[in-house]
Amino acid sequence: MKRLFLMAIALALLAGVSYAEEKEKVPDPFCPKTQMSMNCTDCHTVPDFKLKETPPDNKYVYPLGDIRIVGDRAYFIIDTISSERVQTFFRYVLWHPEVKTVVLEIFSPGGAMFHGYKIVGMMQEMKTKGYIVETRCYGFGVSAGFLIFASGTKGHRFISRIAEGMWHELITFEMFKVSGPSDKEDEAIVLRHLQDGANAWLASVSILTKEDLDAKIRKQEFWMNGAQAVSFGFADGFLE
Repeated sequence: MKRLFLMAIALALLAGVSYAEEKEKVPDPFCPKTQMSMNCTDCHTVPDFKLKETPPDNKYVYPLGDIRIVGDRAYFIIDTISSERVQTFFRYVLWHPEVKTVVLEIFSPGGAMFHGYKIVGMMQEMKTKGYIVETRCYGFGVSAGFLIFASGTKGHRFISRIAEGMWHELITFEMFKVSGPSDKEDEAIVLRHLQDGANAWLASVSILTKEDLDAKIRKQEFWMNGAQAVSFGFADGFLE
């Protein structure tokens, strides 16, 4: 009797080990559609249970939220005129040899002139490296924003017919500054130097002459819609 009892215990222990081993072999539950986790919302939308779409640029870790890379094109939106942000974008592009075209969408009321100059300079450098610098304007690009838009690669500057561009004389603003006539004369010489340089540059990327621009912005703002921007040679085609 005792022998039978011991045999029963041994069989029970063996059965327990076998069950445990088999239990380890059984895989965790998985989704029959994706072969992944059974946490349905990891892969499916609620409540229609459709598979979630993977963004085409999911493999990239962008340094800025406004950057996107799709295929051989990298996209960036310029709203504030920040040369640091544009520089970060261009540096990131240079890490990815698959990119051949950079697209700058301008939606800006303008900003600091020298930041605008630096952005234009970096755009020129990207062109010398073999990149197409495409500019787009859907809404408005004025002042330094307009300067950047017009500085895109010729043939690749696109604007909406209803969008607005604007160029004007350089503006300075200083509160509580006491100055005399000589100070104002010196300041006027510097401002004229800067204005002449900017107007000469814009004339070089359009069909207008510097003299045309001088006249159009003297004591006024030079506004133009998309169709006019194309007719003046600041844009090459429409976003349609």
